[in-house]
Parts: sequence; structure tokens; C-alpha cells
Amino acid sequence: MNLQLADKVAIVTGSSRGLGKASAWALAAEGCRVTLCARGAEALNAAAEELTRTMEKPDRVLAVAADVSTPEGAKTVLRHTVETFGRIDVLVNNVGKAGGGDLLATSDAEWQAAIDQTLFPAIRDVLVAADVDVVFLAGYMKKLGPLVLRAFAGRILNTHPALLPRFGGPGMYGDRVFEAVLEAGEAESGVSIHLVDADYDTGAIVRQCKVPVFPGDSLDDLKARVRAREKTFVVETLEQIAKGEIRLVAGAG
Repeated sequence: MNLQLADKVAIVTGSSRGLGKASAWALAAEGCRVTLCARGAEALNAAAEELTRTMEKPDRVLAVAADVSTPEGAKTVLRHTVETFGRIDVLVNNVGKAGGGDLLATSDAEWQAAIDQTLFPAIRDVLVAADVDVVFLAGYMKKLGPLVLRAFAGRILNTHPALLPRFGGPGMYGDRVFEAVLEAGEAESGVSIHLVDADYDTGAIVRQCKVPVFPGDSLDDLKARVRAREKTFVVETLEQIAKGEIRLVAGAG
């Protein structure tokens, strides 16, 4: 199999044994330079030595003992990888906490726990690797996991096409927002840029602007007017943040 991964740089967490180790071996077989990481140094170093012997290229395997469930541990792995290989192309976040059992019998809570343990640590690590200062979700409609929220507390923003706290919350997105505004007979709507917390549209409001609702407006009329203003408003707000005119503080508007 050729996945066109030759000379790419991959990090595989939890790679001293099991699926993580198998993933690291598979990536190495595809020509990747691989960073193995796990909390236990002894098993990790043994796995790295085994992979090095298999590849016969000692300069293509790096072992970093760290706990990547913490921001400090993640930064350690990322820093050593970049120092050794120059970049990061692939991140495999392997967490050995699957509950097992039948797929259809898996509860929503179990699926959410799996996402929290695998997807969001990977998102956090990519943001940390890019040395990100402010995260703007631009309409991202899923809740972020606690790892991302903690690592970037007070620095994650989203935009909403109405004047929060009205017309926000679960299920209020896209055309549903404009429909609700029109059905309520509002004379104005607008754009809200807010901090992101663990719930939908409940974070502190950073900045808002108003957009008129005219008599006879259709959904498409209102949507076009709000979306047009939203584009410029987002740029204006980010510019003010970059200049220090808006100071982002967790839990404060």
C-alpha cells in the first residue's frame, strides 16, 4: 500500500503497545518519520528500539515520555518532534479507553466520552503546535471538549447571527435563527461575537452590532443582510483584538 506518506512526520500517542504501537509501525512502513510517546518510559524506549531495528534507520524514530493529557506534556512532545524532525504532518491520538461492546448499543454518553478523549486532545495539540493565540470557530456548531476549553480559556470565540442571549442555544443555528427573528416580529437583529464555554451560545459577549429587520423581509432577505454585516464585523473585531483595543478575559465581556 502506498499512502503517499514518505518522509512525513507523524506523532503517535500511547504508542508503547497495542493499537498505538501498531499504528506507529504502519506509518513507519509507509516511510514516515515517527515520534512515539507514552507515559511509561521503559516500555516506550523498548518499543522505539524495536521499531528502529525494524527500520534500520535510527534517525527516523524518536521516543518522548510525556503525559499528553496535560498541556505541558503535549507541548513537550510537540517541541521535541519539531526540534528533531522540523515539522509535524500527522497526529494519531490513540487513547486506550474504548468500552467495547456492540456498536448500536453504545450510548450517547459513551460516544461523547470517546470524542472527548480522542478528537479534542488532537485539536488542542494542533493548536498548541501552531502557537495559536486566539481561536475563532466561525460558526462551528459542536461543543468543544474540556481539554480545548481549558487550554484556551478566554481565547476561543464564535459568531452568532442574532443578538444574544435571544435566539441562541441548542438548535438555534442557520435558517432557524432568521426564522425565529421574523416570527417574533423583531425590528432589528444583528451579530454577536462571544467567548465559547461548555454550552451553546452562553459565553460572555465580546461585541455586538445591530442589523435592521424591514417590513416584508423574507428569510433570505434578512439572512443576506446579517451575513454581509457579519463578515465585516468579524474582521473588525479580530483587528481590535490584535491591536489590544479588546482584551479577552475568561468569563468577562
